[in-house]
Amino acid sequence: MAVIFVIGAATIVKLYDLQVRKYDHYMDMAKRQQQSMSKVEPQRGRIFIQDNQEWSSDNELFPLATNKDFATLYARPNAIKNPQAVAEGLFSVIDQPFIEKDVENDLAFSEYATSSSETLKAAAKELEVRKRKDALIAEYVSMLSRPNDPYEVIEPKIELDDAQRIKAMGLEGVDYSPIQGRYY
Repeated sequence: MAVIFVIGAATIVKLYDLQVRKYDHYMDMAKRQQQSMSKVEPQRGRIFIQDNQEWSSDNELFPLATNKDFATLYARPNAIKNPQAVAEGLFSVIDQPFIEKDVENDLAFSEYATSSSETLKAAAKELEVRKRKDALIAEYVSMLSRPNDPYEVIEPKIELDDAQRIKAMGLEGVDYSPIQGRYY
């Protein structure tokens, strides 16, 4: 009788813990797993300008604002076995071209531009690119290393071509969904 009483009491305590004390935690987990929010954008028109102020049939119209296809790049961290390899692949497409240009611009206005040799400039550029690369890859790895996370947005708005290049790389757990956005 005592054993049955102890088992019953332990069951009641466990049910109280799950249903009352940890209610908010499990409710949030269920919402993240079962609900997703997406913003539905209406189809917007294009805006044109012309070269001169007087309207005539020979004036050419130039697009000022138009719609363009983009993509939302996301990952499923619970499906990724090698986060480091995936992070390096994402960096090579998303960040590397911009970082190299940004470092070149930064170094052009620094003390290396006027007083250093070409070898020193190249070494400074390589060191700065490597430093930024390591920081970004560490961010990607921390984002992709969550085994219980079913969905993580990597880039909310990326060029569709870049998203297709990433998809063609065959990175496990990484996919995209096409969206349409405004391009000025």
